[in-house]
Amino acid sequence: MAQENNIVRQIKESRRELEAEFTPIIQQKVQEFGVDEETAQDFKFKLGDPGDEAGSEDPSVSTSRIEYHGVDDDDEDVDAPEEQLPPDYHEDDDEPTGREVGPFGDRRGVVAPDPSELQFPPEGSERRVSELEQSDNELADLIEETVLDVRETALNEIEQGYRDSPESAAYNFPSAVNRYIERATNRQLRREVKSIVEDELRELEHVREYSVEHNNRVEMFTEDIISACYEAMEDMAADMRVQLKRAAHDGDEWDTVKARVENLYDDGTIASRAWIIAHMELHNARETTKLSEYEQSDEVIGVRIHNPDSGTPVCQEAHGVEAYFGEGAIGHQFRSQVSEQYYHEDFDPLPASPPYHFGCETVLEPIYEEEVEE
Repeated sequence: MAQENNIVRQIKESRRELEAEFTPIIQQKVQEFGVDEETAQDFKFKLGDPGDEAGSEDPSVSTSRIEYHGVDDDDEDVDAPEEQLPPDYHEDDDEPTGREVGPFGDRRGVVAPDPSELQFPPEGSERRVSELEQSDNELADLIEETVLDVRETALNEIEQGYRDSPESAAYNFPSAVNRYIERATNRQLRREVKSIVEDELRELEHVREYSVEHNNRVEMFTEDIISACYEAMEDMAADMRVQLKRAAHDGDEWDTVKARVENLYDDGTIASRAWIIAHMELHNARETTKLSEYEQSDEVIGVRIHNPDSGTPVCQEAHGVEAYFGEGAIGHQFRSQVSEQYYHEDFDPLPASPPYHFGCETVLEPIYEEEVEE
């Protein structure tokens, strides 16, 4: 597992280094085409992920992607598609742009929205009273404290090394920061996260507190939260290394490097991201557990998606959609009634239980047999 994490980390770092190297070139070139300097800062070089969904094959659809489709060995006479960047290209609202990409990546490979563009908590959401909000905030505070500690530890530990030898400090930074992250996600953090998850599930389950089913759920959701924290800190560390490497190459002073990192990962950004992780992970834990509990109940025959005040198309269309346990997979039933065009990237296909997008407040409600009989 450690070796796999190291390989993934090295790939991420290489991608970020290439993006950091080519972004200034892209920005310089667009200025040569008449784009003003301020607007040019919005142009970013992003390397695509092999696991990402391919872009549209419709030639009439504008895209900012430069794609290599390749040629099969048996198709020697087939020319690869021409690479194009349409001058009239306009970003689709659901596609991450340079301005929408926040400093933290999502653990499933899709970049999360910029925390500064999300309300905290989401505007217009009807936060369910105190108990749920308190759990979200308790977990958010724990995550925030953990990430801040890694940021400060990394900056403090690397300072003297950078002052002595910037190039050496940049080279040794990955292994050093990995130790800080490993220490941060230690048994103590896991115990605290597990305690929060147990309190949440205890209010929803009808199984014995120490049953195998309960323990498996707690372990699964605890691991999801720890993984989300780990990935967030890994992404922060990768960005820090890029800043260190570029600063060492340019001969920048340490105070300049530190200011850049603290500006990119300021306290507010980390706090917002921590809340997003806490809310999304606990919301997933609650709704997944509820769905399982409903399915085991003799009185419940199905579930209904509920969010009458949603401000997003996917949840607006999903509100009121029903699925029944005796009529096939719940997720399949939901997806057959909610248009794919509204699915959010990273929530496609639509999950069987919420959340359905970042900041989602949608919940599942039980459909009782007596409702249908009436």
